[in-house]
Amino acid sequence: FSIAESMPLEKFNFRMFCFDTNIYETSLETRKLSGFGGTHFHILENHVQEEIRDNPEVKRHPDAIFVVTDGMGTDIVCEKPEKWHWILTPHGDTSNLQDAANIHDLAKYE
Repeated sequence: FSIAESMPLEKFNFRMFCFDTNIYETSLETRKLSGFGGTHFHILENHVQEEIRDNPEVKRHPDAIFVVTDGMGTDIVCEKPEKWHWILTPHGDTSNLQDAANIHDLAKYE
């Protein structure tokens, strides 16, 4: 949540989600964390594509998607990997992420 709070939120259409084998919307107001099961990265891209297709408020692919993770999860193939920013915990695993994705060290944000 502190990473999100450090961003100029008034300049973004900003949404937050937790995930494991499902996706759960959350917010800075509730600060509710959900999930805690296995980590299925592929459902993130599926969710993005469903939002573009089914949500009339979402007219195009997000300009940026940020994921805070240890990197331990299923493979993910993104339509636009260059728009994904993976913020990894120490010793985070990048083997399931696409080469074109942006990788960041969580320690630099704490």
